[in-house]
Amino acid sequence: MGNFLGQRLCEDVGIPPRDSVTQCKKALKAVHINIHDLVAAKQVGQHPRRFPTRQALRDYIVATNKWFSKEVAKRNGFLKALLIEVWG
Repeated sequence: MGNFLGQRLCEDVGIPPRDSVTQCKKALKAVHINIHDLVAAKQVGQHPRRFPTRQALRDYIVATNKWFSKEVAKRNGFLKALLIEVWG
């Protein structure tokens, strides 16, 4: 079931689904997406905006104040893969 969720999340962010949980998480770490925007895009059947770099995503998060709870994301291994360090 976990792999199905990972494959679905890969599709939700606009990347081809992977064959394993590890491959899904690795692919997700390579994309820079705001989790708030991911949730909003999913509700309307669209892909979220992808940022070219982590720095561009950081700047967007700070400018828009669109934070996502690290604790909540860590409960879901696939969302955890989308977390970035904003202040580090």
